Amino acid sequence: MRASVLTQAVVSPLVFALLLLGNLGSALETTQDKKVESAEISGSSSGIPVETIVEIRHVDVTLEQSFHIAEASRHDIEKERLLSTIAKDYGTWSSNHPRHRLLDALHGFSKYYEQQRADIDRLRGLYKYASKSQKKARFSRYLTNFTGFEVTINEWSMYMNAVYRFLEFRTTPLAQSVHPFVDGWSHHVSDDNMMRAVSFPDVPIHASKVLMLEGDFITEFKNQTGYYDVVVTYFFIDTARNLMSYFETIKDVLKKGGTWINLGPLLYGTSPLVQLSLEDIISITKEMGFHYLDTDEVCGKPTFPEPTIRSIEAVYSFDHKALTKNAYNAQFWAAEKL
Repeated sequence: MRASVLTQAVVSPLVFALLLLGNLGSALETTQDKKVESAEISGSSSGIPVETIVEIRHVDVTLEQSFHIAEASRHDIEKERLLSTIAKDYGTWSSNHPRHRLLDALHGFSKYYEQQRADIDRLRGLYKYASKSQKKARFSRYLTNFTGFEVTINEWSMYMNAVYRFLEFRTTPLAQSVHPFVDGWSHHVSDDNMMRAVSFPDVPIHASKVLMLEGDFITEFKNQTGYYDVVVTYFFIDTARNLMSYFETIKDVLKKGGTWINLGPLLYGTSPLVQLSLEDIISITKEMGFHYLDTDEVCGKPTFPEPTIRSIEAVYSFDHKALTKNAYNAQFWAAEKL
């Protein structure tokens, strides 16, 4: 489709006068020999000298474009700046060039991801081709390391993953410390409480006991149908953009007779497509083939008359000495895949 584009211009009084003179050139040629009579002001008949009045008006004429062109957003401007920075012809090409460092980082991540997947497959196939006697010996040897379980954890946030990787190599309990309350002046009982340090980790982390799978839950587990005996969703399901996709993935990765354990609130975020109530979640997952199990009183007070869903106060604050408290009525349940 063709669109006419008119260039934006501001016409000054002088240019405007020249345009008019150009159009009236022929008319002016015929009147060059005529005398111009002076205009008489009111009262000239009484003998007041005749004066010529010249009126000058300032006229701005703006010719706008025929369609609106939106200004570039900040995101677009930053994108263009980033692309120009990582262009190969930007600056001097060396190992410190932004493009070179980016390619090195991407290459390292791809190799790390391949190695991680290989380690996971190796551990899963540990007993696949072993004889019964070998399986018994390996089981007794690896039972201590895994405490009887093969655990796979999943986290999408790069910040959470970075902290976990940091703690993997800090195996001494309470060897690290931070001052997390020093930046806030509200709700403190004393100055000492505000300045106090918090040491971590409270328990040692044994990386050999846990397989860390970084990435999106739906994407990373799509090829692990019927593999897990238990799925634990801890402060997790309300992070879904598509809650139904979470439920389908949980069901797919569980073995028949496997258990889904949940604890967390329903604080929906990340622009969810649907926000279900607790009652709706239970009804839908029952239709999907989950049977909710009776739970003990130690898991909290019953949310409904039947003792399958329970409420636990989950304090979402790291300062137990503060004068305020943020807490959720977290929901706990255990459901079996039929």
